[in-house]
Amino acid sequence: MNYKIFIYVLAVAMVIFTGCHKDVFDSEALGRDYFIENIPEGFDWTSSSSIQVEITPSDNYAGTYLYTIDFFDKNPIADSSANLLGSGWCSGKQPLKKSIIISDAQADLFVCQTTPGGRRSVMQVPIENNRVICNFSRAIDNVAQNRTLSLLANSDEFEIPEIPADVIEITGKNNRLESGRNYIIRGEYTGELNFNNEKNISLYVTGIWNNTAKSTKLEVNTNIYVINNGKIFSREEWDIQVYSNSNLAIAKGCQFGDKDHDDISIRLNSGIFLNEGLVYMEDIYTDQSNTLIKNSGEFHLDKLEATTAITINNADGGKLYIEELEIGNATFINQCYAEIEEMELNYGSSLTIASGCAVKCEKLNVNGAKITLASNSLLEVTDEAEFKGAASSIGRTGSDFALFKTRKIKSNEYWQFLTFSGQLYVEWEKIESKSQFYKFIPPAQLVDSKKGSLIDIPASECSQGNDYQPEEPEEPEFPRQVTLTKSYTFASEDLYPSPGDFDMNDIVLGMDSVTYNYVEKDRISYMIWHCTLRAVGATRQSGAAIQLDGLKDENIQKVTYSKELSLGNFNINSNGTESKQTYAVVPLFDNAHRTLGCDNTSTILNAISKSPQWINDVPFNSFDVKIECTSPVEELAIRIDNMNYFAIIGTKTPRTEIHLPHYNHTDLSNAPKVLQEVTKDYMWTIRVPGIFRYSHEWTSILEAYPEFKPWVQSGGNSNKEWYNNPIEENLYRKK
Repeated sequence: MNYKIFIYVLAVAMVIFTGCHKDVFDSEALGRDYFIENIPEGFDWTSSSSIQVEITPSDNYAGTYLYTIDFFDKNPIADSSANLLGSGWCSGKQPLKKSIIISDAQADLFVCQTTPGGRRSVMQVPIENNRVICNFSRAIDNVAQNRTLSLLANSDEFEIPEIPADVIEITGKNNRLESGRNYIIRGEYTGELNFNNEKNISLYVTGIWNNTAKSTKLEVNTNIYVINNGKIFSREEWDIQVYSNSNLAIAKGCQFGDKDHDDISIRLNSGIFLNEGLVYMEDIYTDQSNTLIKNSGEFHLDKLEATTAITINNADGGKLYIEELEIGNATFINQCYAEIEEMELNYGSSLTIASGCAVKCEKLNVNGAKITLASNSLLEVTDEAEFKGAASSIGRTGSDFALFKTRKIKSNEYWQFLTFSGQLYVEWEKIESKSQFYKFIPPAQLVDSKKGSLIDIPASECSQGNDYQPEEPEEPEFPRQVTLTKSYTFASEDLYPSPGDFDMNDIVLGMDSVTYNYVEKDRISYMIWHCTLRAVGATRQSGAAIQLDGLKDENIQKVTYSKELSLGNFNINSNGTESKQTYAVVPLFDNAHRTLGCDNTSTILNAISKSPQWINDVPFNSFDVKIECTSPVEELAIRIDNMNYFAIIGTKTPRTEIHLPHYNHTDLSNAPKVLQEVTKDYMWTIRVPGIFRYSHEWTSILEAYPEFKPWVQSGGNSNKEWYNNPIEENLYRKK
C-alpha cells in the first residue's frame, strides 16, 4: 500500500465529505499517483461489450413456427465447454434483433439455430463493428442443375476414332506390330501382342483378346481402342505401360478385365485412359503430368496412385469403385458416383463433386488439399476423416447447400486450419480435434447429426442419398428457463478512494451463471443468480450487493435465497430489496468472512498461498438469489451490464461503496457526487469474463498479469485476453 497516497486522498475525501467545493479535489493528482498512468478517458475496464445481432432463420414453415436461436462463445456441437451467451426466438417473417454481451477478445459469435422439429445447426459469424448479421435461409438454384462442370479442360474431350480402312487384322500368325500401322482383333484371339517398342500404332478390338503376355509397353502415340462390344481379358498378371500421347480406351458396351481375373496394372506416363464400358483392374500408377483418367462407365480398381498433376474425371454416368485412392497435386472431378474405401488427398490435390453427385468412402485422409462440392452434392465418410499437415478446405459452389458427412473427424496437427465455406452443411458424430483446428466461414454450418439432417439429398444413379427423414414441427413452449452459462468474476480492492495495493482479492465473487424464466419470447418473469464467494482478502467487515439499474423497487415482487446468508446490516423491504433506494438493490451478504464460515473479520481467507503461517483456505460458498418481478420485464433491464455490483466496507450507513468504473453509487453511498465524478475513470472493482484467477495477497495485479497495464493504456484495443496470460507463481492457489 502507498500510505502517502492513502493519507492524501483520505484527507481530501474528508474535506469533500464536509461539503467543500469540488475543485479542492485534484483529479490530475489522483491520476499521477494511481498505480497505472495514462489511462484513456472513458475506459470502462470491463473486458466485455454489447453487440447487436440480427438473425434470419431457415424457416421452412412460412412463419408458422418459431425457431430458437442461441448464442455461444464456442461451437456447442463440437465443444462441450461452449458457454451460452443469450437466446431468442424468431421466424422468417420476424427475424431476431437484440443485443447481447460478449468478451472483447471474442472475434466470432457462434449462432445456433434449432428448428421447430428440434434439429440444430451452428454458424460461426465474425463480429464486425460490434454487429453480427446471420442468415440461415437456403437459396435455391433457379437454373436446372447440370452435372457437367465448366472447369473441365478441352483436353478432356477425347473421342475414339473410327476404324481406318487400312486396318490389319490380327490372327494367330502375326503378333508383331509395326510403327505407323493400324491393327484390329475381330474374332477371338488368345496370345500376346509384341509392340516391340514401335510407335504410332493403333489397335482396335471388336472381338475378344485373351492376353497371355506378362507385360506390354505402348510407346509414343500408340493406342488400344476397345469398341463395338469388344473385350480384353488376361488370365495372368499383366503390366501395361502407357507412354507419351498414347491412349487406352474402352467404349460403351465393351469390357476390360473381369471380376475373377483383375490382375492388370497400368503405369500411365502422359497418356489417356478412357472407360465408357466395364473395367476390372488391380492398379493404376502415374508420376507424369498431362495424364488423364476418364470414366463414364463402370470402373472397378484396387488402387489408383498419382503423385503429379493429372486429371481424374469420373464423368456423367460414371460409377467408380476404388479400394485405395492416393493422389498429390492431382485434380479429381466426380460427375456421378464414386465409392472409395480409403481416399488420400495430398498437398496440391483437389476433389470436385458436381451437383447431385456423391463420393462415398470409408476413410478419408487430407493433407493440404481442396474439396469443392456443388449444389445438392454429397461427400460421405462412413468411418474417419483425418486432416493433418498443411491447411485444407472444404467449400461449396452454387446457391444451394451441399453436405459433408462423417462419423468421426480428427487432426493430429491442429495448428493448421481446416476451413469450411460456402453453403455447406457439415455433419459429424465425433470430433478428435481442438477448436483451433477448424473454422466455418458463413453460411457454412455444423449440423448436430444426432438430431437429424437439415438437407434432403435423394438417392439417384449418381448418389446414395442421405436417408433424410422429415421432422415434426412444434412451437416452443413458454414459460421456459434459459441459463446463460458464461461466468463473470467481480474482484475488488477495498481502500476506495485510496489506490491501495491492487491485489484485487479483497472480495472475489463469481456470477457463475444466470437463469432467466421467459414467459414469452421477449419477456422475463424472474431470474436466478448463481453466485460463488471465493475470497476475502479484506481485514475488516465487508459485504456486497447488486443494484439493478434498469428496475425500480416496485418492479420487484420477491427476493429469495437458496441458503441462509448474513444480511443483518441491510434495512430490507418486505419484497427483499434494500429500503430507501431509487433503484432496486438486492443484498448478497453483509459479512463476507461469515459467509465463508469465519467470524473473525481480520482473517484473510483464500488469498494467501506463499506464507504458510498465514494460510487460511476455506471452501468456497455457492448460493442462488432468485429475483421475481411484479410483471414481466425485458432482458435488457436485467442482463449483466445492468447489474451494478458493488462491495461494501464497514457496517455504517451512509456507507463506503466500491463500484465498477462509470457505474453510479446507490442512494446510501457516503461518496458525494464530486468524488464519484473524480474517480469514475479509475478502477477499484473489476468485472472479468470467466473464473478470474486472482493475485496472491500483497501481489499487485500488474505483477500477476503483465498484459493488464498495456491493455488498459491501449484503451482495451490490445492484449484483450490479458486475464488468460498470468504469471502462475503470482496467483493464489489453494493448498
